[in-house]
Amino acid sequence: MVETDWREILSFSQKELTQSDKEKLCESLCWMEADDIELNFTDLKTLFRLAQDILKLKSEQVNNLVGQLKSSHKKSGKMKVESTYAVSPTQSNDSALETITHQEEIIKANKEILEQLYADIADLESRKSKLEESRSNFDIDSDSSRDVLSEMNAVAELEQEVTMKNKHIRKLLNDVKILEEENTNLKEKVSVLKDKLTEATQLIDNLTEQIMAINNECGQLKELLGKSEQAKAHLSVEMEALRKELFEKDSKRENLYEDIKSKVQHWKSIAKSKKAELEAVTNENLKLKEDLKDATKSTTSSPKASIVFKLALETDHDIILLKKILAYHC
Repeated sequence: MVETDWREILSFSQKELTQSDKEKLCESLCWMEADDIELNFTDLKTLFRLAQDILKLKSEQVNNLVGQLKSSHKKSGKMKVESTYAVSPTQSNDSALETITHQEEIIKANKEILEQLYADIADLESRKSKLEESRSNFDIDSDSSRDVLSEMNAVAELEQEVTMKNKHIRKLLNDVKILEEENTNLKEKVSVLKDKLTEATQLIDNLTEQIMAINNECGQLKELLGKSEQAKAHLSVEMEALRKELFEKDSKRENLYEDIKSKVQHWKSIAKSKKAELEAVTNENLKLKEDLKDATKSTTSSPKASIVFKLALETDHDIILLKKILAYHC
């Protein structure tokens, strides 16, 4: 078995094939191991084209053999091939089988002719023996001499006829021998062509199955691609919705930030005014405390001192309250 190099076979597609290249490629493809290969769709198409070239070559060879067979039959003058041969290798093999059958019929007919000639020769030999016996038994006289001469002429004619029939027999035997040899050679060639045609048919069947499998796989991939496109479109819609929602949230956050910023500014203004108010109250409180001290020194039990003391307490309470408010807003 010839070990097949698939890269080498595929390299034949890159150049113009000669007849020797096609023969070499045919030998490689005939003994290939199709189960051990992994080819893509382009390589399979290349192999299919190469197989077509080989089938065309083998078809031409079959037709050439049939043409040679026609020529040999025309030269021998023993048969006329009237059938036309198509380009298809299957039809060429059928025509070759018909030719072999026709040759066998011719051989059979020639054998029947030979048997008839052998029977005629035996009859002529018998007649010759009888004539010679009758010639020896007759007396030689004028009347008998004429009879003997006539018989001798008849014997001579018989001998000549036997000689011609012997030549015819030898020629027929030679023709039968040639036809049998041609028939044997043609059977061998047809057997080889049948084997090669069977291998080529198996190759085409394998390639066809692989192409169908690849087509099915391509269909499945197209279906998956369609589903992926649908999922992609769905995700695009969801992303657009999320982007819109995010934009709205960013807008709300921006508005909230501006609102908070405005409120902070407002509370800062309030705190500033409260701080000024606190400072004024504090100053007033200090002043009241001074007045309280002065009033205490002058008299401790006067109503004015009591009023000033109460006012100072209220002022302290207001100061504490303002500090709390200011601390809360700051």
